[in-house]
Amino acid sequence: MKKPAVVRAMIYTAISIGLVLLDQFTKWLITITIPYGSFVSVIGDFFSISHVLNTGAAWGVLSDYTWLLSCVTFVACLILCYLIAVSTHKWFTASYIMILSGALGNLVDRIFRGEVVDFLSFRFGTYDFPSFNVADICITCGCILLMILVILPSKKDKPLFKQGSLAARFLTSEKKSEDSDASVQ
Repeated sequence: MKKPAVVRAMIYTAISIGLVLLDQFTKWLITITIPYGSFVSVIGDFFSISHVLNTGAAWGVLSDYTWLLSCVTFVACLILCYLIAVSTHKWFTASYIMILSGALGNLVDRIFRGEVVDFLSFRFGTYDFPSFNVADICITCGCILLMILVILPSKKDKPLFKQGSLAARFLTSEKKSEDSDASVQ
């Protein structure tokens, strides 16, 4: 039995809010328990919990351009909300929700703190992998799922987006099939 659109929207919203709250709770916990710049070793030199602040994106890209990252993230969140609304594929929807939740978690930091709190730190030999947080995990998992879905063959008869939506028109072959139908007539 198919759930009504309102129920689906409420479920998607609850999941996203839950992930954002988990992200914000873990960041808050780090800020009150570990002084800035400090760390607690969990697994020798390999894994530690640290308190790091990042004004940029992944790997510190665009450091000190918080305003630009905030604007781009806001627009990306609007696009993701639209894709969630018109998606007809549950796994694509799940990937969009994970990416949206992570983007919102880091956007909240950028807006209210001016920087993002990162705390999961890994070291591989002499290489320090950039610290990250729960929001980054959501974005990464959502992107990995999205890549898998794009690579794997899907059912050709099942559309990914609601018919007539902009997403169906520009991101799938719906436009091509309409054009080819018109040229046959």
